[in-house]
Amino acid sequence: MSVRKSARLEIRPATTFNNLEPDAVVDKDDDFVDEDENVSNHDGPSRRKRVKTKARSATKNPKGKKGRLGALPDMPLDILFEIFGHLRPYDILRLAQTTKALRHILMRRSAVSVWKDARSNVEGLPDCPSDLTEPQYARLAFDPFCFHCDAPNVHTVLWACRLRSCQKCINNGRFMDSSSAVHRMQLISGASHTYSILPRGSVKLGKYSRRHIIVTAEFDDIWAKLDALAGDKISLDKFLEERQATVAAIQSHASLCEQWYQELSTGRQEQLQGMKGRRKEAIFTKLREMGWGDEIDKNSACSLVPLTAHALVKKPQELTDRIWNNIKQPLVEILEELKEKRLTAERLATFKKRQNLIATLLKAYTRERPVTEVIPGPTDVCNMDEFRTIIEDTDVDVEVTEANFKEAMNRLPQLVTEWRITKDEELVHIMNEYVTPSGSRRNESQPQHDHTQLELATTFFQCKICNTSISYPRILVHSCVHSLRDYWRDYDEFRCKLWLNLDDEPWNFAGDRIGIYLRGGPPAREIVMSCGLDPDTTTAKQMDDLDARFECLGCYSEYHGRLIMAWRTAVTHYHTTIDHSSNPIQHKWTVVNEADCALVKKLEMAKDPFIRSMDSICCARCGYKTFNSQFIYHLKSEHGIEEVSEDDYLRPLDAPPPDTRIRLPPLDAKEDKGSSV
Repeated sequence: MSVRKSARLEIRPATTFNNLEPDAVVDKDDDFVDEDENVSNHDGPSRRKRVKTKARSATKNPKGKKGRLGALPDMPLDILFEIFGHLRPYDILRLAQTTKALRHILMRRSAVSVWKDARSNVEGLPDCPSDLTEPQYARLAFDPFCFHCDAPNVHTVLWACRLRSCQKCINNGRFMDSSSAVHRMQLISGASHTYSILPRGSVKLGKYSRRHIIVTAEFDDIWAKLDALAGDKISLDKFLEERQATVAAIQSHASLCEQWYQELSTGRQEQLQGMKGRRKEAIFTKLREMGWGDEIDKNSACSLVPLTAHALVKKPQELTDRIWNNIKQPLVEILEELKEKRLTAERLATFKKRQNLIATLLKAYTRERPVTEVIPGPTDVCNMDEFRTIIEDTDVDVEVTEANFKEAMNRLPQLVTEWRITKDEELVHIMNEYVTPSGSRRNESQPQHDHTQLELATTFFQCKICNTSISYPRILVHSCVHSLRDYWRDYDEFRCKLWLNLDDEPWNFAGDRIGIYLRGGPPAREIVMSCGLDPDTTTAKQMDDLDARFECLGCYSEYHGRLIMAWRTAVTHYHTTIDHSSNPIQHKWTVVNEADCALVKKLEMAKDPFIRSMDSICCARCGYKTFNSQFIYHLKSEHGIEEVSEDDYLRPLDAPPPDTRIRLPPLDAKEDKGSSV
């Protein structure tokens, strides 16, 4: 009667690790060793030297994890092999590296069934090739260390070359380009198919390319064989044929392995992504339980990136209560920061919307006012308390409409007057603090807060942006003085974002855009004095009302004639065109007589009106401000006017004075050039 397997195991003496020769030498390679290699002969008695040891104290039971595998050496090999067969190849490799006894058993050819059973536990892994043992194949497929330098975490597997290699070893001469190797072998064999006698691996070359390489040592070996067979064509052909068949089998198996490895990597990535997704959902559930659900819902996916992309959230590890208690504090801090940013962004968006509403109301208000009236820019208006309180103090959830600004708009004329008084004081301060080239302060005879000096015909300010001389009150509305600076556009400050929304900033905000045009004073005084007026009391408005014309005696020419202009043009002309070193009457100005003045004004009117309005112009019909190149299109598209007349446009306050220079024929020799100053 046959005996059952379990009974046979009981009858047969159990082989355990404790029966192994303790001093057996274990092969360090990953290949199998022969059964009789380094194994003691148990057929006859063997003497074993007694090793003198120290007396051991009473045996202590190991605690915790330390003693869990303590009974492993006492188990029968049949049971151990059955257990090991349920592991994976990499686990068997690790077991073989733990103790000499385990390695002694697992690296024997009799243990090949353990390796095969372990390999069968890996789905899709191709069978072990004939040129590799099971341990070698397991190491190639699963051991993440470089075969040359033992560098960890190496994922470049050269399946056809039967090894793993880090990038450093690939580049240090252990490999060579396959094209170079084939070319050298063709010189010996004379065959054109030597490309197929060397296994090739493929590695990355840059970001998008790849290159084929072979092992240098294998090349040297094949080179030596080809060199030895170079004179024997029959043997050489036979060798090449056998080699091609071998390499073809290797390459075919390598292709299967590469496909499996790619699928394994993809599956692993999907597994990791699944773990990350479950961890993220679990974290979000915990955060919602803590009361952060509303904040999570109010933020977009893009806004939540600092949270979702955080290393604690992206980690491919299941979330436990212990892990959550360790990581929740930094995640809550991120949400607190996101909440603050969201509230700031909501406030900014609300303020911008209210600002735009004020800008629209201000445009409508400006069109109803005279073009020569001083009206602040939109940022200055928004900074007025009556408007600012509505913008900033009204809850962001409250919808603000034009009706909310009705009272403030009704008070705008008074508010502009108060704003202008404040800016006038700043201009007077600039005048009082400005030092002349001689070292004395300007207008020292004037009282500290005398605003009348602003309106004098001899007072000219200088825009430090466009380097233009500007009189009062034009300086209050000059565009450069409140245009948004380029570097403000890159600032993350809250108020800079509000200014960027309006493309405007407060008037002379940093106090660095306005200076005194010192060169305008002397010619202005001469021109005023040529009219018989006092330059210390005569205002610019009085000179405008006088509407006299002045001849520059320094520019008189028998060929070109007399150069005549209005007083504002004369001030600019004095420093832009006159050579002060050559003409002895360069500083002389004379007021032309009434007949010549009338003739000059008539010639001025005959000029193209757009030449006299070079920079900016205002539509007289709707108050729209634009440049000359766009004004004609505006009249055609908005008002149906084809030909432009002087009744169709107005000169805004910020427009530069027109160039009124007119040439009259030279005087007869008998005519007197009139009185000059």
